[in-house]
Amino acid sequence: MSLAEALRERLKELHQRTIETPLFNPVFQLGLELSRQIEEGELSLAAIDALVRELEGEALMARAGGLKRLVGPVEIADNEQRFTTLLDGGDFDAFAARWSRPIGHIVFTAYPTFLLN
Repeated sequence: MSLAEALRERLKELHQRTIETPLFNPVFQLGLELSRQIEEGELSLAAIDALVRELEGEALMARAGGLKRLVGPVEIADNEQRFTTLLDGGDFDAFAARWSRPIGHIVFTAYPTFLLN
């Protein structure tokens, strides 16, 4: 079992304690445990470096998979089926009604401007 897998399992165990004590912070506790292991020499900085590299790789692959699902090529038949689904069976008025209403919202903030006089 890799260190990342072991940490995920430990985090699951710690998360169960929030049922008993809602103010318990499993992420903080896991960080504290890791810190103690490093201080006691049970966990080397090289192991932490390997952990970070493993997590970076996993995150990169997850993001690449998501991007592929968004913009990757599709077969013509699949594309036609998706288009037909979007048209709600070929009814353009239903399509226009569905997509004329917002389905998501974006909030833009300008935190750096709060620092200005």
